[in-house]
Amino acid sequence: SPIYICQFLSIQLIFYVLYEWLLKKETFFTANRWYLILVQIVSITLPLLDFQSAEQYIPIETVEPYSLDAYNALANQFSKTFSSETTTSGTKQSFIDLSLIWKLGTLIASVLFLFRLSLVIARIKRGSKNKMDSYFIVKTNNTSEAFSFFNYIFIPNETDENTAIDIILHESIHIQQQHSIDKVFFEVLKIIFWWNPLVYVFQKKLSENHEYYVDDQLASNQENYSQSLLAHAFSTPAATFVNPFFKNSLLKKRLDMIRKDPSKKAKLIRYSIAIPLLIASVAFIVIYNNTPLLWNAPEYKTGDEIASLNYVRQYQNGLKNFLEFKNPSQEFDAVVKVIREKDDAIFRDVYVEKGTIAKLTDIPIGEYYLKVTYGNDWRENGEKSTFIEDPKYVLAYSEFPLAMRLENTPWGLTAISPIIDLKRYIK
Repeated sequence: SPIYICQFLSIQLIFYVLYEWLLKKETFFTANRWYLILVQIVSITLPLLDFQSAEQYIPIETVEPYSLDAYNALANQFSKTFSSETTTSGTKQSFIDLSLIWKLGTLIASVLFLFRLSLVIARIKRGSKNKMDSYFIVKTNNTSEAFSFFNYIFIPNETDENTAIDIILHESIHIQQQHSIDKVFFEVLKIIFWWNPLVYVFQKKLSENHEYYVDDQLASNQENYSQSLLAHAFSTPAATFVNPFFKNSLLKKRLDMIRKDPSKKAKLIRYSIAIPLLIASVAFIVIYNNTPLLWNAPEYKTGDEIASLNYVRQYQNGLKNFLEFKNPSQEFDAVVKVIREKDDAIFRDVYVEKGTIAKLTDIPIGEYYLKVTYGNDWRENGEKSTFIEDPKYVLAYSEFPLAMRLENTPWGLTAISPIIDLKRYIK
């Protein structure tokens, strides 16, 4: 959903700026590795968490929509008439199905990953393999690429003995540190979030950090090791999920980091800046997700409710979204009708008892406004259903379309906090 995407990108961007500003030049390579990985986990999961305000933690009875017998009968009648995917006759879906684009991109990214993975597996099968300690040395033909993938080290057949030893020493550290797991983790992220440029940026930063760590372990003699790096000019594998022995574009950064003095332990305090950033991110999501949907120009009237002459109940099961209506009143029950702005069709309604929350699910994409009827002693009477005692109703026109708020998403999420507080409409 757009809101999830915005929150996801915002969290990533904030922590990326912190990394670029304070952390990337430090020699705390292990800390930086986990920082780059944890930022992905936090940015993905944090917007998904259902943070609730203190008010919502107060025990409150929740009723499902159409809790009255009459409403159940009415729902069954209309659900038989209209299928779950039906829209009104002559109405065209004018909104782009973002989930379809997302799924198509995910499919393409998956195919590309599996293709590149198959090339690596083919090299394992075709190459000559020798076991050394806990890993395998794979000699490959017709290639100048040297790299590792999990516990396999790939070396070109024509490699001389001294260079082969350098490659094995280098790649064995990648294997010991399980850097391939990090690589595959980011490949999965790229499959799911193929549209997110920050995922690619973080993957590049993590790959750089891997090489810095290995160089740090091997560079007991900085000058000799620097000369060794300059002497090797192997091709870089196309697959981003392997650990290349040599990468020309990274050479200058690696040499600079090798010659850099170790960072003072006191600078570890910089990582603590991530804590208030995390707290601020949580606070932002809590405030945003607990802000009720706003509706403007409420028009109060007294008496019977306007007749529901244009009533077509619709569902769109594939969306898996929802709107919740909170009735904090201890005096009045309420009935909320969601009306399509285009043709004033009343297509969904929900009964909300006093002091409860009721939910509408599977709402088709569209632009809507509300009609809130409240009072006591609700009676079904054909097109003139009404409250017998203290009847009033409110027309509440939306401040903006709900099109972007009720889009389909890969996980069936709504695009914004779905809680609509009826307090402002029930006097």
